[in-house]
Amino acid sequence: MDFKSGLTKGHLKKKSMKNFFFLLIGIMFITCTKDDGTGFPSPQDPMNQNDPTDNMDPGDPEPFVQNAITSVDQRVTNLMSQYSIPGASLVVGRYGKLVYQKGYGYADTDANTTVTPQSVFRLASVSKPYTAAGVLKLVDEEMISLDHKIFGINGLLGDDFGTPSDDRVYDITVDHLLYNTGGGWGVSSGGDPIDYSPDLDQKEFIEYVFEFWPLTEDPGTSYIYSNTGYWLLARVIETISGMPYAQYLNEILFKDSGITTLHSTNFKLDDKQLNEVTYYDVGGNDGQYIYDQIATRRDGDGGLISSAPDVLRFVNGIDGFSAKPDLFSTSTILKMHQVNPLFENWGRGLGVWEQQQVLYMYGSLPGTRTGWMRHNNGTTVVLLFNGNAGHRENFVFDIQDALLDIVNTPISIWQDYDQFDGN
Repeated sequence: MDFKSGLTKGHLKKKSMKNFFFLLIGIMFITCTKDDGTGFPSPQDPMNQNDPTDNMDPGDPEPFVQNAITSVDQRVTNLMSQYSIPGASLVVGRYGKLVYQKGYGYADTDANTTVTPQSVFRLASVSKPYTAAGVLKLVDEEMISLDHKIFGINGLLGDDFGTPSDDRVYDITVDHLLYNTGGGWGVSSGGDPIDYSPDLDQKEFIEYVFEFWPLTEDPGTSYIYSNTGYWLLARVIETISGMPYAQYLNEILFKDSGITTLHSTNFKLDDKQLNEVTYYDVGGNDGQYIYDQIATRRDGDGGLISSAPDVLRFVNGIDGFSAKPDLFSTSTILKMHQVNPLFENWGRGLGVWEQQQVLYMYGSLPGTRTGWMRHNNGTTVVLLFNGNAGHRENFVFDIQDALLDIVNTPISIWQDYDQFDGN
């Protein structure tokens, strides 16, 4: 996801809710369920000894039925129609509850398979908050600190990558990478190396960056959105935990969370997961890049896949609300939400829009648009698409507006029933 691209002065001049940012968006929405209150079965009819209600416990409620919310559904389907998006998954949460969930359109148009809430999507840069949370978990447990250096003799990744062309890399800290203030390796600083030389292994790639990609700024002095920086943070997680990145997330960070669909993809067809959607070129520019042309190394910056309800489970763990347990201490949650002194719309691994009272994150890859938004009013929305119309100027703003509208929907519209656990 090119988070930085939405931060131009031109965008800040956009009207109202389009005055903000980012080349990437996509909301994910959580479903609302309710007890419809239709009552208990009628007393047994003595003339009908085979009445199917004979053995029903009169105390059992009717099964929950989710009410369709037309205004919300139309918001999603209008976007899909306008931008030729084949399929979408939406979930809406309220203070930790899953109150609305719905699939729209097709997961696979050839197979005529429809999207359901269980459908799995690439998350693109929505992966970054997961990586930030993994790092902050290590900080919370005092295994590392935000001030730890990344490279060098005492650095977390060590000093085994050759001699860098720019010795300022030895000044980069964990916090610099979380805040996107590492000094370079972003589009706004001459390019992001993450997709170059895709056949290099991890060590070779770092050596390549050291040799050919000097920093453009001193670390800690400017905001430069960097996929490579978040890829390096995933390497920190692996080095300190002694576990592969995705394994650490699933077995340590998300233990007992209920998350079951999280996977780090290699972007190849042979790694397509159960219930994973097919991705589509809706603008004539993405086709050749959707499979096999994205570097397999991409994980901590944009390589995770998940279902929309599982994304909501994750956001519930970092939202700061007390309804569901957070992934780490309150003080560390506050650190995650704390805005970058050099860029007011970026916290540690997620977007912060104080004027709209939301935390958020968007993601963009060929064939994929994703996003979530969590409002201070307790509502969270997740929206995932299997098509990307990023070539069209207003696509990102239209998604952003839809997310804002949904999180600001009157609370009374959501059924007070938790589809996560039936409570």
